[in-house]
Amino acid sequence: MDDPENQNPEQYPKMRICSMPMKKRFQVCMDSHATASYSGPQFDARFTVEMNKIVREAWRLKKSYMMTFSFLSRSSTFAVSGITSTKIYKLHIDLGKGTPTIYQYNAIRAPAGTIRTSTDGVGVYVNPAASASFDIPVYFNCRPNDNPPVYVQDLININVINLNLTESGGGTFNVADDATINTNTKYVCCLTFEEI
Repeated sequence: MDDPENQNPEQYPKMRICSMPMKKRFQVCMDSHATASYSGPQFDARFTVEMNKIVREAWRLKKSYMMTFSFLSRSSTFAVSGITSTKIYKLHIDLGKGTPTIYQYNAIRAPAGTIRTSTDGVGVYVNPAASASFDIPVYFNCRPNDNPPVYVQDLININVINLNLTESGGGTFNVADDATINTNTKYVCCLTFEEI
């Protein structure tokens, strides 16, 4: 009698409609202009975050997310920024959970992606009195689509995010924490988390 083939179709349970919560998408923006929001050097900064204020449902903290990022610095000149077009820059993002889905040979700090440099824009005058003397602008300009998303298993206990900008084949960018370079390369990094 329990065989579905022998049951009258009118006796089947009626279709049920259930409500599924929408998947969560949110951003965490870290601004190096707000020096009180981080500790350490500007390019190995540890930003304080409160995930509980962003994700209010405790069960969502246990969900997995795909993370993308953008990284934009202010425009300056080659002469005062320390940025060069002969190097490749990488961004290590540490959520305090390690980087199990990212691998780089012989690297302690595996990158979440590469950071593009840009020379778009109008010439910046090195000496305003000598109108013929100018340098082109240069800045970090990484968009979310420049790198594939990074898998994040959960958001539990994330209260510090470490951003470490490194030079390929070298260490941290502006490792000396030079104040002139820091002033001329202030940045905003936005992480976007999409629930999966």
